[in-house]
Amino acid sequence: MSSRRLQVSVVKANLHQTEAAVSCHVKLLDLALREIGKKEAFKTKAGKKGKEVTFPDNTFQLGSTYNLSRADALPSLELSLVTSSTMGSGKKLGSVIIPLDTIDQSASPCKPTDQAMEYSIQGSLNQELVATITAVMWWNEPLPNESEGNAGGGGAMSAAEEIIPEDEAHADEMPNELSVSILRAKDLAVMDSSLVGKGSSDPRVTVKVGSATRKTECIQKNLNPVWNEKFIFQEADLESAIVITMEDVDMGGLSTDFMGKVTIPLVQLQTKKPVRAWKRLGNKLSKADTTQRGEIEILLHWKYNPNVKIRKQSSMSFLPGLLGHEESDEEAEVDNLDVKESPKSKEQEEEEKKEKEEKEKALKEEIGDIQIKSGDYQIQVHIIEVRDLKAEDENGLSDPVVYVEAFGQKRNTKVMPSCLSAAFDERFIFNYRDMDKETFDAGQIRVNVMDADFGSRNDMIGSFVVDASQIYFRPKHEFYREWVALIDDTNISDQGVQGYLKLSISIIGPGEKMPVHDEESDKAEEKEREERDGISPAIPPSIKRTNQWLVTKIYRAEYLPVMDASSLISTAGIDAFVQVDIGTAMKRTRKNKVTGDRAQLNPIFNSEIWTPVTTPIMSDVIRYSIWDWDRTSNSLVSTVTDRFNLLNSLPSKKVGPHWCNLYGAQLRGYDHTPDITKAFKKEKDWKAHYNKFPDNAPHYRGRILLEQRIVGEGEAPKKKDGSPREVAPFRLKLPAGLKQSQQPKQATYKLRMMTISGTEIPQIKNAFHIRKMQIKLQCGRNEIFSSRVENNNGVCEWNHLMESEDFIYPEDPEQCPDIVISICKGKDTEIVPVAYKRFKFKDVLEQNFQGDTRWITFEEDKALDCLADGQFPGSALIRFGVGTPELAQRTYQEWEAALYHSRRKTPYQLRCHIYQARSLPASDANGLMDPYFKINFNGQTFEAKYAKKCNNGRKKYDVPQMLRKKTCDPLWYGVICFDTELPEAQYFPQVNFQLYDWDGAFDKDDYNGCFNAQLSEDNIHDFDDQSSNRALKPQWYPLMKEEEGDCEGEVLCCFQLLKKRAPEMTMPDPPSIKPALMDAFVEIVAIGCRDLSPYNFLAMQYPKVEFALDSDEGTAVQCTDKSKRPSGSNPNFLERIVLKCRLPEDPEAAIYAPPVSVKVYDYRLAGMVQPICGVAKIDLSKKLPWSKGYEDPTLSGKKKDVRAMSTGVQVKKIKQNGKITYRKDDSAGANATEVQEDPSPIAPLLPKDIKSAIQEKLELPDTGAGVFGALKHIKSPPPKEVVEERRKSILEQAAAGDLASPNEMTEAQMIAELEAFEDAEDTTKRYMIGREKLPAELEEVLPSSPFENFTLWRGQGKSKKEVGVFKGLVRVVRTEKELDLKEKKSGGIDMQQLLKPQQYTVRLYVLRALNLAEMDIGMFGRPGKSDPYLKVNIGDDKFNDKENYVSDATDVDFYKCIELHTELPGAGQLEIEVMDYDFFGSDDLIGKTVVDLEDRWFDQRWQRMGIENKIPDVGKTRWATKPLERRSLFTDTKNLEQGKLECYVDIMPSHEAEMYPKDDIELPPSQMFEVRVVVWRARDMVSMDVMEDMNDLYFTGWVEGCEKQSTDIHWRARNGKGSFNWRMKFDVELGHNTTAMKFPYLHMQAWDKDLLKYSDCIAESFIDLGKSFKRAYKKNQTIEVYKKRDIKRELESVRFAKAQEEKRKAVEAKKREEQEAKDEEDRLEAIRASEQVEVDIETGLGAPGSPRNSDRANSIGGDSLGIEEDGVQLVERGVEKSDDAGYTALQPANAPQKKRDKKNGLLSGARERASTLEKKFSSKEAKKRKNEEMKEKKRIAKIKKEREAQAQKDELENLLGSMKEICGVGDDPPASTWVKLMRKDFETGEEEEVGEVAISVSIIPKNMADSNPAGFGRKEPNNDPYLPEPQGRLKFTLNPFSMGTQLFGPALCARIACCLCCVFGVLLTYFIAPYLNIIISLTK
Repeated sequence: MSSRRLQVSVVKANLHQTEAAVSCHVKLLDLALREIGKKEAFKTKAGKKGKEVTFPDNTFQLGSTYNLSRADALPSLELSLVTSSTMGSGKKLGSVIIPLDTIDQSASPCKPTDQAMEYSIQGSLNQELVATITAVMWWNEPLPNESEGNAGGGGAMSAAEEIIPEDEAHADEMPNELSVSILRAKDLAVMDSSLVGKGSSDPRVTVKVGSATRKTECIQKNLNPVWNEKFIFQEADLESAIVITMEDVDMGGLSTDFMGKVTIPLVQLQTKKPVRAWKRLGNKLSKADTTQRGEIEILLHWKYNPNVKIRKQSSMSFLPGLLGHEESDEEAEVDNLDVKESPKSKEQEEEEKKEKEEKEKALKEEIGDIQIKSGDYQIQVHIIEVRDLKAEDENGLSDPVVYVEAFGQKRNTKVMPSCLSAAFDERFIFNYRDMDKETFDAGQIRVNVMDADFGSRNDMIGSFVVDASQIYFRPKHEFYREWVALIDDTNISDQGVQGYLKLSISIIGPGEKMPVHDEESDKAEEKEREERDGISPAIPPSIKRTNQWLVTKIYRAEYLPVMDASSLISTAGIDAFVQVDIGTAMKRTRKNKVTGDRAQLNPIFNSEIWTPVTTPIMSDVIRYSIWDWDRTSNSLVSTVTDRFNLLNSLPSKKVGPHWCNLYGAQLRGYDHTPDITKAFKKEKDWKAHYNKFPDNAPHYRGRILLEQRIVGEGEAPKKKDGSPREVAPFRLKLPAGLKQSQQPKQATYKLRMMTISGTEIPQIKNAFHIRKMQIKLQCGRNEIFSSRVENNNGVCEWNHLMESEDFIYPEDPEQCPDIVISICKGKDTEIVPVAYKRFKFKDVLEQNFQGDTRWITFEEDKALDCLADGQFPGSALIRFGVGTPELAQRTYQEWEAALYHSRRKTPYQLRCHIYQARSLPASDANGLMDPYFKINFNGQTFEAKYAKKCNNGRKKYDVPQMLRKKTCDPLWYGVICFDTELPEAQYFPQVNFQLYDWDGAFDKDDYNGCFNAQLSEDNIHDFDDQSSNRALKPQWYPLMKEEEGDCEGEVLCCFQLLKKRAPEMTMPDPPSIKPALMDAFVEIVAIGCRDLSPYNFLAMQYPKVEFALDSDEGTAVQCTDKSKRPSGSNPNFLERIVLKCRLPEDPEAAIYAPPVSVKVYDYRLAGMVQPICGVAKIDLSKKLPWSKGYEDPTLSGKKKDVRAMSTGVQVKKIKQNGKITYRKDDSAGANATEVQEDPSPIAPLLPKDIKSAIQEKLELPDTGAGVFGALKHIKSPPPKEVVEERRKSILEQAAAGDLASPNEMTEAQMIAELEAFEDAEDTTKRYMIGREKLPAELEEVLPSSPFENFTLWRGQGKSKKEVGVFKGLVRVVRTEKELDLKEKKSGGIDMQQLLKPQQYTVRLYVLRALNLAEMDIGMFGRPGKSDPYLKVNIGDDKFNDKENYVSDATDVDFYKCIELHTELPGAGQLEIEVMDYDFFGSDDLIGKTVVDLEDRWFDQRWQRMGIENKIPDVGKTRWATKPLERRSLFTDTKNLEQGKLECYVDIMPSHEAEMYPKDDIELPPSQMFEVRVVVWRARDMVSMDVMEDMNDLYFTGWVEGCEKQSTDIHWRARNGKGSFNWRMKFDVELGHNTTAMKFPYLHMQAWDKDLLKYSDCIAESFIDLGKSFKRAYKKNQTIEVYKKRDIKRELESVRFAKAQEEKRKAVEAKKREEQEAKDEEDRLEAIRASEQVEVDIETGLGAPGSPRNSDRANSIGGDSLGIEEDGVQLVERGVEKSDDAGYTALQPANAPQKKRDKKNGLLSGARERASTLEKKFSSKEAKKRKNEEMKEKKRIAKIKKEREAQAQKDELENLLGSMKEICGVGDDPPASTWVKLMRKDFETGEEEEVGEVAISVSIIPKNMADSNPAGFGRKEPNNDPYLPEPQGRLKFTLNPFSMGTQLFGPALCARIACCLCCVFGVLLTYFIAPYLNIIISLTK
C-alpha cells in the first residue's frame, strides 16, 4: 500500500447569509466525484454560532485506503459546511470540491501555515455563495515519478496494486498462485434511470476462477467507481480462466442487472509477468462489440509460491453407467522419455525454420505443376491377382476376398476359396460428382485383402493404403500394374509382409482422359520381368522396410468452441479429445471435460501418442483431429494435417512445441427452421466440410499445442513388466506440462482496421426494415468491429478507424491465427457473419501497418447460407494491419490522416460508357434474353429499362431506353452520368454493373450477373480536353455472380471521371461514343445444320436459318430457304448469304464490331408456327481484313504447330519407323532438330523427357520429400524397347546368316533365339500394316476444321443445352467486287464439290471398347457390370447390334465392320453409341462419340493420311490406311469419360466402294484344349502328423478358371514319400483375352487328410504355363510341357526352315523381277528389231552375204557369252513376244509383197541362230543348277536320316521308361519335372522347402483329345501315358508288426509293441503265479 498521505487542516469558516453553529465535513471523492469510503471521510466538531466559525480538532489525514501516489488517478477533496442540530442530522449549507492534482504535490514535514487557502462554498440548492472556508493542505511525501508508480514500482502502491516479485530460483516452475486486483472502472452504462439527471448505477464486480468466486464492494450510484480490492486464488490451472462480471445491484442485492463481462484465460498469464490493463466490458459472451459498456482496470499476476500446497483433485463421475465411460489404456507417467537438449539459440531456430521451408519447396517442386481442381473425378481400381498370402484358417489356407474403399464408397471382389494365390481380374469404377479439391486432397484409397469366414467376422490378411493425391501426382495420374506388399496393422502379432497384391489405380480428374496403354506388350514385358526378377513390389525388396515411431506430444488446447449445450444435469462445455491418424494406424488421447464459455475451454491433455509407421510409406498424411465426445456419436471440431515425409526429412526429425490453429464452421447464426425440401435435395453439408477441411473455413475454433518427433523401432519404451512393445499404437501420460523455457516464444501484437465503404453489400431484411451492417476483423480470440451503418442500396459508408487491445500470440507468425474479415448482420450476441475473407497472419504482419487501402471481395459463408443462390456477397474498401504496439503507436497518426483524407470529398461527374455485351447467359426458353442493366454508384442507381431524365448539374438530359429484345449480344452505345462527390483516388468507390433479363410486366425480372469496376486516377479526365473521349479505351468486363468464373458473358465499357468546379456545375453533354463506320459486306456460305435436336418432342420439320446484324442504320436480316434434305435434323442449305452492313473503319476499332446473330427456325403447320429452335453467334471482331487482329478464315483448316510456336523454330512433321517426329525445316537452319511427339493425352502435365526427369530426381540428395529418395538405389529392369531391340537383332542376324553355330552357344542363348523366332511369327495383323495408331481421337491431331462450326444453344440456366451445329464459311469484304469467287477452291475446299452433294460409303471398323462404365447395379458390394452392344447411325441410316449384346462386361471385343451410306454435304454426323442391354425396360446409354464426316472428307490433311498405302491393283486392292483412334465415350449427364472405343473410319465415294473390299478385322476363333496333369509321386514331404511321422497325403490341382480336382489319398505315407500316378483333366479355352491366356497358372496344393478334424494344407505352389499355352494355340498341336527338348536340334530345324523360307522368297522375288525386266526388254527389243529389219530391207544391208549381216552372223555364232549373247537374247525374246499380227502391224501398209517375204526370211534366220545359242547357254545353266540341287538333296537326306535315328532313339527310351514305370522300377516319369513346394514362415519372412512333387503336363487340342481319350485318375482308357498302380501304399497283412508299422510308423509301432509285451508279461506272471507256487511247493 502507498504510504503517501494528505494532511488537511480546516482553520475557519465565514458565513455570508446567516449565523449558525456549523461543522466542516472532509471527504475524498473518486474520479467520478463519489465518496470513496467511510475511512476517507471526517468531520470537525461544531464551532460556536456566529458569522465567523473556528473549528477545534481540525486536522485530518487522508489516503489510508486509497492510493494517492498515481498522478493520473488523484481523487478530489470535498469540504462541506453542515449546521449542527440536536434533533438529528443537520442541514448542509454548501460544499466545495478541490481536485488534488491542482494543489502543490511537494512534501512538507509540518503544517505550512503560510499556505492557507480560502475556498468559496456554493449553496446546495441555488448555487449562491453562502460562505468561505480557510484550510491548509500538505503531503507527507512527494508524488513519485511514473517508473516508481507502476505495477512493479514498490512502495507507492495501494494494497490492491502491490506486486510481490517471484524468486528467480523458481523461474521455471509452473505458477500456482493468482492475484486479481480490481482497481477501478469508468464510463459504465446507466442501469438505474432517474427522473432528474442521466441516471446512475450501483456497480459490483464478481471474479470467478474455476469454482472459486469473489465479489467486490457495491459502490452506490457511481459510473466511475474505484475499488482497489485484491483477491488471491490458489486453485487455478491452465484450463481455468478469470471471469470478471460487472453487475448493477438492485434491492440490496436481491437482484442484479448485467453490465458487462471480461474473460481472461490463464494461459495468457503463464509468463508470470504482472499485467495491468484497461479492459473493455463485453457482452455475455465476453465479446467487445460495438455497444459501449465502459472499461475496467485490473491488475493480474500469476506466479509460483513455494508456500502453496498442491491440492490433488479427486475425479468423480456422476452416474457413470448412465453417462457412459471411456476405456482406459493410458499407462503410468513416464518421466524419462524426453530427450534432454540444451536450449536452441535464435540462429539455430532460424536455420531449422529455413531448412523446413526448403523441404516444403522441394516437395512442391517434386509435385510440379500438377494442381488438384474441384470437379468430377473417377477412380478406377483394377484388382489383378494376389500371391503368397498368409494363411488365416486352421487348415493352412485362406479364402481371400479384396475390399476396396475410396472416399466412402466400398466394393469387394468375389471370394476365392481355399488358396494363397488367386487371380481376380476385377475392375472397380468409383464416380464422384462435384468433388472439391479439399475433399480429394484429404482422401485415401484403401485396399484390404481379407479372409472370408462364413458365419463370423472376416479376418484381415493385409492392407494397402495410399493417398489419392499420391496417385494423382504420379505420371499419368496412375499406379499401373504394380505389385504392392500387404501389411496388417490391425493385429500386433502379424509382423512384416503378409502377401502381395497386383493392382492398378488410375484417377481421372476434371477435363482429363483415361491413360492409354498397350496392354499386350506391357503384359509380355511384365511377365518377362517377373520370370527374371520375381515379384517386385512398388517398394521393392532392395529397399529395406523399417518400422519407425511417430511420437506426438499433445499438451493442451485453447479457446475451443462450446459443443455441448447446458442442461439440467450438465453445463455448457466440451468433452474434448485429440485423435492421431496416419495410414491405417489411429490413436487418441483421453477425453477431458471442460465447461464454461469459450475462454474457459482450455483442456489439458499432456498425452504422448506413439504411432508405428512402416517406411517407405505411401500414405504420409498425418491428421490431428479434435473431437467432442458424445454418448451417441462424436462431433468433429476441426482437423490439422501434416506430412510424415517432410518431418522425416529434417535432420533432427523433430519439431518442437508449436501451436496449430483450428478452423471450422461458425458456431451461431444457423436457421433452425425445418426445411422440408432439404430431404429431397442432395445438398452439400458445408458445416461438416468446413470442420473437416479447414483451409478455407470462415471461423477460428481454437488452437492446440503439439510436439512431434520420429524415432527408430528400438527406441520405444518398454511395458510396465519390462517386455518389449508390439508394433501397435499406444499412449503414455506426460508427468507435467511444458516448462516455461520450453514454451513457444510469445510477442505482443495489436490489430487495426480502417473501413471506408462497401458496395453490393447484401441487403438482409428482417420483419420491418433492412438490417444495418458492420465489418468484423478477427485474429484468433481477438475481434474488433466497425460501426453499424445503414445499407443504402448495397452501399455502406463506415469511415471508421478502430484498434484492438494488446494481445499475445507466438513470436513465430506461422503459429499465429489467420486474420478473418467478415461482413456481419445483427448486434450484441446476435452478430452473424454473412460473408468473409481470410488472410495469412504472416503476410499482413510483413506489411508493418503500411498496407494499401484495397477493395476486398468477400466469399459467402455457405454453411450459414444467408444469401440467395447466385447473390454477390459484396466488397468493401478496407485497410487493415497487425504489428507490435510500438509500431502501431508510431503509425497511428498516418492512419488518422488517411481517414481524414477519405472523408474529404471533391465534386465529380462519372460517365459510364456502355458499348455492348457478348455471350450473355440465356434467360428465356428460346436460348435468348431481353437484356437491360442497372448501374449502382456511391448510393445512386440508374436503371436502363425505361427512358429517363437524369441530372446534369442544374439541368436534366434524356437517356433513351436501353432494353434490347431477343438477343444475347446487345448493342447499347449509351452514356450514363452520375453527379457525385468522391474522396481521393485511392478511396474511390467501385462502379457496380448489374445485368437483368426483362420478363414483362407480370413477372419478376431475372438477375443474370454483375461486375465491379475499380476507379483510379487513370479514369480522371479534363472535361475541357476534347480529345479525352478519343483517348477512351474500353475493355471487356466478365460477368460474375458469387465469384469469378461462375457466370458467362462480358460487357464492353469504360468509365470516365470529370472533375467539377462546383457540385451544381452543369457539364457539357456527353458526345456520341459510336465508332466511325464504313460500308461493308458479310458473306456467309451456309452449308447446313447438323445434329439438330427435336423441339418440343417433335423432330425438326423444315428448318431454316436467319442471320441478323445490327448497325447504326438498323438490322440487316437474311434467311436461308427451308430445307429437310437429306433430313430435318441434318438439313443442307448450300446457299450464299450476303449481309450489307456498316462496320468500324478504324483498324484498331475491331473491338466494336457487332456479332452476327444466328437463329434456327422450324417451319411447322404450313408456316403458322415457326419457333426458334436454336441460337448462335458469329464474332466479327477477328474477321475484319483491315483490323490488326484479323484471322483469315481460309486458314482455319490448317493446324497451328504448337511446338514450333513454343520453341521459335519452324518444324515439319515426319513419319519414320511407325513414329511421328518433328524436324526443323531446312530453311530455318542447317542443324536438324528432332522432337519426339508424345502421344499421351496428359503430356502437358509431364516433362518432355520423363526418363531424364526421373533420373534427375534420383540423382538429387534424398530429402525424404516423396518417393524418389526411396527409389534411388533400385536397379531398373530393361525397358521393353531394349528387349524388342534384342529380338530384332537376332532376326536380322538370322536373315543375314551371321548367327553363331549352335555348338558355340549356351542353352540360354539358344532358347532366346528360339523365342525370338517364335515371337516373330506374331506378325502385325494385315489391316494394321502401315496404319498409324493414335492414343486419342483424330481431332487432337487435326484440331481445326475446314469449316467454321457454330454451336447452337437452346434453353436457359441449368436447362441450357447444345442442340446442334451450324456449319459454314464466313468472311467480311469491303466492296461488291470482292464478293466474286475468282477461284474454284477456297481454303483448300472445292466449292463446286461442296455445293453439289454426292453419295458416299462410310465404313466404321470397331475393334473393342475399354473401361466401360457400370450401368447395372452391383449387389452386396460387388461391382456392377454392363451388357454392351453397338448402335451406329448417320442421318436416317442406322445400325443396331442389340441381338449380339455381350453379357456382364466392361471390356468388350467387337471387331466388326459397319457399313453405312450418306450424302456429303449432308448428314455428316457419325454417331457411335455403346448401349447397355436391359431385359426389363429401355436400354441405357453407356457412352457416345460423334465423328464429323464432312470435316474429314473436305480436309486435305485427312485425305493425305495413309494415301501411300492405297493399292488400286486388281486382286491386291486396299483403301488408304486411316489412323486407328481411341475415342472417348461421354454422356450428356456426366462430365467424366465413360469408356473408350477403339475404331477407325473409312470414307469413299459409293462408286469406288465396290472396288475395295472391307478389311478383315475379325479375331481368330478361340480353341478348346484339354490340359492333362499327371501327379506321379512326391518326396521329402514334411510330416504333419508329428507323432507318427507320417502323412495321409493327397494333392489338389486346378488351372485358373477351372474346378479343383484331387488325387486319391496315400494313407500313412512314410519318409516323406507318396505315390499317386493320378491323372487330372481340365478343359481350357485359349484365344484372345481368355482367362487361361491372361492367367495361365496351374495351382498345386499338398494336403494331409484328417478324419476327425479339418485337413491340413502342407504347401501350395503354382506353375506358369503361359508360353506353353501360347505355343499350343499357335501350332494347334499337342505340347508336352516338361518333355525334354533337344534345343540344339530344334534350333537347327528352325534355322533350316527359316533359311528355306527366305530362299524361297528370294527365288520368287528374283523370278518376279526377272520376269518384269524380261517383259520390258522384250517389248523394247521387238520395237528395235522391227525398225532395224525395215532399215535392212530398204537399204539391202540385211541381205544374206552382205558384210554387215555377215559380221553379225559371225558375232552370233561365236563362243563369247558377253554382249553378243545378250543381244541375241534380246532379239530372240523380242521375236518370241511378237506374234504375226503384231509383226504385220509393224509393216507399212503399202509395202511390196517381195519386201515382206524378204523380211520374213531374215527374221526366220535370226530366229534359228538365236535358238541354237539359247540351247547352248541353257545346257550350261542346267548343269550348274543340277549340281546345286544334288548337293541340297544330299544335305536334306542327311538331316532326315539324323532325325529318323534320333526319333528311334527317343522312342526306345520312352518304351524302356514306360516298361520300368509299369514294373515299378523306373526313375523319373517320362516328360515330367519335380516341382518344389514352398511354404513361407511369416514370422521370419523366409521361405522353406517342404517337399517336391513330380508332375507332367500335356496340352492337347480338344478334337485330338476326344479322338484319343484318357480316363480320370487311373481309369480306362489308361494311356498316353499309361499310369500303373502306385507303389508303397498301405497293404493288409496278418502280420501285426507289419500292419502296425504301416498304420503307426516304425517308432510308434515299436513303442506300442514294447508296451504290449510288458502288459503281456505282467498278465502272464499274474496267471501263472499259482502254478509256480504249486511247483515250488512240490519241489520242496
